[in-house]
Amino acid sequence: MRTDKHRLFPLRVFLLFLGVLMALTANANLLLNGNFRGDADNDGIADQWRCDSTTGVQGECAVTEEDGRSCQKLILHTALQSRQIFRVSQFDIPARPEKHFLLTGAVKTEGAASIYFYERLQDGTYLTHATRTDNKKQGWQDVNMVIKTAPECRAFKLSLVATGVGKPIWFSDFAIADLEMPPRLRVPQIAAPSLTADWSAPEWGQAASVNSFLLLGAEPKQPAANTAARLALTGNTLHIIMRCDEPRLADVRTQSGTWSDDTVEVFIKTAADGGLLQFGLTPAGAKLSNATAGKIIGFHTDWHSRATTANVSEKPTVPAWDGAVSKQAQTWTAQFAITLPENAVAATGQLEVLLARSRKLKDFAEDSSWGWTKGSFFRDSACFARLGLAHAPGAEPVGPVLGAQPQALPGQRLVPA
Repeated sequence: MRTDKHRLFPLRVFLLFLGVLMALTANANLLLNGNFRGDADNDGIADQWRCDSTTGVQGECAVTEEDGRSCQKLILHTALQSRQIFRVSQFDIPARPEKHFLLTGAVKTEGAASIYFYERLQDGTYLTHATRTDNKKQGWQDVNMVIKTAPECRAFKLSLVATGVGKPIWFSDFAIADLEMPPRLRVPQIAAPSLTADWSAPEWGQAASVNSFLLLGAEPKQPAANTAARLALTGNTLHIIMRCDEPRLADVRTQSGTWSDDTVEVFIKTAADGGLLQFGLTPAGAKLSNATAGKIIGFHTDWHSRATTANVSEKPTVPAWDGAVSKQAQTWTAQFAITLPENAVAATGQLEVLLARSRKLKDFAEDSSWGWTKGSFFRDSACFARLGLAHAPGAEPVGPVLGAQPQALPGQRLVPA
């Protein structure tokens, strides 16, 4: 009996380690190499992806850069016949049954293109979710799709498809996230971008990307106007830029210069004391900030009195920060440069952050955030993103390694292709 216990001990340790690892990798990008960096065998297809085209279909593949973004490029050379397809795919992507997932990415196209997001079911068949790009639209187009998986879902497959002949298509920054868990992202060190709210500035090309926000509420839904963001560090300064789609820019509320105006907001939890820092910018350029103390604990003064005293943690101090705003034809852009206080970074080297947008027009309002905040308030800290911070140029960041093979999540079984 004693021997059996010794044999079981390593198994228990392994299972505990596996559970911790799953918690760390949850809601990291479930795709491998979704940013299309690297082509070790020089076959024109990004590492971790593979050709999945119909035999005989002629086309060109290349791992390249376009507008400073790492891309998978496809060009179809021959017209497709019935049931033919030209694509690259990734198989056996981790999934969980009856859970919400978000697919994001970006496509630039001069021809027709499609994205097929498949659920592989228990019986080996596929359930397909498809989206197509508008080849009449210039520049980059965002891909955003929220799905709830079927009870029989066991894995995902993602296909990037070219359907127009002779026209190049670039795919970039694809990600699949499990919305039931807080977002996780690795934030790199970069050269400090100028404080000009210029989304196209070259320094942002190496930043971590957030491609889609979700509405607050019981169900994960996408807002009428999307928000994208990029995050990076220079020393202990956190740089964040947020690009807000706004087809009604003339109607945004900016009169008061307060939180009641149209705003984008950054919440940072101070891990050491449980406090909260809040920073905001409006389209008119108003700079807003706030600090909230952590837990308040009340004690009765004696056994016979209802009088209480409160032990309040010290209110955190708003650190040095600055911001800038710019306006475009149907977007506005906000940039933050925030000096991170020591009490904000946990012992693990991780930072808990929520990016939010409180969109306010004359006759309409909607609140959205990065990650799924299931309640009615941005301050639900259980939904804050966990950022793994790089501490010095060239150093390995602390926190989950997002380039590693994702582990199977609870309730998931991977099915071979």
